[in-house]
Amino acid sequence: MRNKLLKRIAVCAMAAIIGISNPAGILTGGTQSITAEAASKPKMDKVEVCVLSSYKNQPTNQVYITFSKLSSTNVTVKNLKSSNKKVVTVGKPSVSSYVKSLSIPLTFKKAGSAYISFDLKIGKKTYSYKKKVSAVKYTNPMKSFKIGKTEFASRYKKYAGPVILNKALSGKLKIVPNKNWKIIFMDKMTLGEGSSKVKNNTKIVLKRPSVLTVVLQNKKTGAVSSIALQIH
Repeated sequence: MRNKLLKRIAVCAMAAIIGISNPAGILTGGTQSITAEAASKPKMDKVEVCVLSSYKNQPTNQVYITFSKLSSTNVTVKNLKSSNKKVVTVGKPSVSSYVKSLSIPLTFKKAGSAYISFDLKIGKKTYSYKKKVSAVKYTNPMKSFKIGKTEFASRYKKYAGPVILNKALSGKLKIVPNKNWKIIFMDKMTLGEGSSKVKNNTKIVLKRPSVLTVVLQNKKTGAVSSIALQIH
């Protein structure tokens, strides 16, 4: 589950950079029913803390309540509401018949917390849910971000990216997180070569075109920021 979450974060970060909506292929329209068999109360996936306005010119104010292992027939979402619409509003639930999942989009208007409540009707059974969700303002998660002798940390003061360079880059990658932040995932994606994991304090080569994604998490709030460095 952790690896799937991190992969989705990296994919969503990449999609935010190039302007692709629905990057993970989870939302497929307005229907609220899928075909399978219900065994027990569906388990809700972990809901991310929303980090507001992470990407320049690409507002990131949405997270999703998801059920990625839904196995039920005639699933209907009822009584869906937010306890504080000034903080967060709810969108229309959507499903993917391919991966048998359900997603409910949440749109944050400002930093804060609220409770999202709803019922899932599965066949003749109805299950109730109530989930606290939160959003925080973006802050730079890195004290230092160097590749070779070039320091990039200050360029992420207001946004998580993308920082765009028009030339290839290579050198030792050294990232020092700010207080209460930790690196949880790093990935390099190069056109024609695919993606590969990256380690801190090791040499890195960024060819043209490629994207380096660094995912950091705040130990106190749980907020996750995906830092992007793009080579054109």
